[in-house]
Amino acid sequence: GRDDGLGLTARIAAARARGGAGEVVALLDDALDDGAPEARRVALREARIELVRALRPRAGRWTEALEPARRLVRALRRVRTGGSDAAVAPAVAAIDALTELTERAATEGGAPSAEWVLVRGELVELARRLGDRRPDPARPDAAPPLAAAALRLLGALLEGGAVNPDEVRLFVHALGDRDDEVRDAAEDALRALGAAVAGELVEAAAYGRRAARDRAVALLRELPVTDAALDRMVAAELDALDHTLVRLAGLDDAAATLPAAAVVVRRAEERAREIGNTVLLLLAARHRATALPQCARLWRHAGTPAARARALEILDAALPRAVAVRVVGALDEGPREERTAGAAARLGVAPPDADAAIRGELGSPDGLGRALMVHALGAAGRHRFRDAIAQAAAAAAIDLSRDRSPLALLRRITDPEDGRAEVDVPSSVETLLLFGEVPLLAPLSTRQLAELAERTRWQDVAAGEVVVAAGEVADALIVVAAGALRVEDPAGARTVGPGGALDELAVVSPAPAAHAVVAAAPTRLLRLSRVDFEELLDDVPGLGAAVCRLLGARLRG
Repeated sequence: GRDDGLGLTARIAAARARGGAGEVVALLDDALDDGAPEARRVALREARIELVRALRPRAGRWTEALEPARRLVRALRRVRTGGSDAAVAPAVAAIDALTELTERAATEGGAPSAEWVLVRGELVELARRLGDRRPDPARPDAAPPLAAAALRLLGALLEGGAVNPDEVRLFVHALGDRDDEVRDAAEDALRALGAAVAGELVEAAAYGRRAARDRAVALLRELPVTDAALDRMVAAELDALDHTLVRLAGLDDAAATLPAAAVVVRRAEERAREIGNTVLLLLAARHRATALPQCARLWRHAGTPAARARALEILDAALPRAVAVRVVGALDEGPREERTAGAAARLGVAPPDADAAIRGELGSPDGLGRALMVHALGAAGRHRFRDAIAQAAAAAAIDLSRDRSPLALLRRITDPEDGRAEVDVPSSVETLLLFGEVPLLAPLSTRQLAELAERTRWQDVAAGEVVVAAGEVADALIVVAAGALRVEDPAGARTVGPGGALDELAVVSPAPAAHAVVAAAPTRLLRLSRVDFEELLDDVPGLGAAVCRLLGARLRG
């Protein structure tokens, strides 16, 4: 009759002894609905036992485990993702049991039933949530053993089926995790998925976090990628590059009427460069010419059109003629009109108008470009292009604010008349755009600014509240998003308004504040700490070099 965890365990054991399967289910459901943590822990453990009992070796009978699996997924959704290894051990054991179910379904399943399709969808959603340890202020990181188990489950779910780029990117990002078990789980999953992940690994080798790049290169050497597969990848990347170049003409027209779309044009230009670099890496792997890796480095780091032209000359000489004509024509960075016309001719299409370019950008695979386009449209534009946004969300499950539900995203984006004009603007995009107004950061690429935005915290302060005390060492970049800060200098107080930075060099060279800084009104701030900034300098390709160039230009000035 005890109501604690031991009493619940005893009641479930007694129900099992009586053979009352329905009674066990009722007890588990009641425990899952109970708010007491101890009841939920017991429910998680006992639900796993139910699944393991259903999975006892009986060929062809794995379908009996589907209902216990759904109950176990329900229990796992409520588990705390942090804590010690011992605290998350029951959840890890539960996920391992679900992985066993997935493997049994693959070997004994036959034609997939509707019930298994539903359960599989729930398992993918759960594995993505628990396996994702990318920085997100809205949720704590999952403990490493739990994340590793979730990645193993996700790998088993994807093996032998269609590969979703979002899931592959999750594995690739995990290659740079600080925990060995998480990295190993990601590597095993990528090996099992095989050549289908080569494109994402190539991108990671060029633009991934430092810790992930070497592992991505090593995995590329292991994958059974044939020359024919590499040729297909090169062709696909060149087509993507041409589509981006053609779309730029229409985006230019859109930027003339939507000033906020200028940043979308900038992102499209950057994407063209990124695709070009991926093409060079793939060509180096395909043709094994010693000059190609050097050419890729020269082209990627070229600071002037003349330097890029020299890299293309090397490329033209090193590649077979039939390949060189297409590649050099796509990568040549001449005047915008000439590049657009050349890409349109290669694709056999006419340059799109502004509306068609906007729809194309909303449907592109570049999540950052989509997010910036949605922001640039404004409430009226989002209403006008709601069908294109809806199609993009349904096709790609756009992830603008860590909400993985396309339906929830559609409710937020496609209803601009609900009186909440700013709700659908993701904070990461707002942060990126505000950082673009800080002189030290403005020349960075949108991808680099997006990485900074992921580590930034928002802070609301009341009027009169001290933000930095006199003599306090300010070791964070503080940008005003709304409201104002007042620097209380006796010789003449100054105000920092929206878009202004308190001390943009604080993350590079912290120093004691000469005067107190207080909020002159209710104020919203963005804060990027020095520790996070220095980690990003280590991790984000090109960020350290870009900051050095900007500081060097200031010193010369």
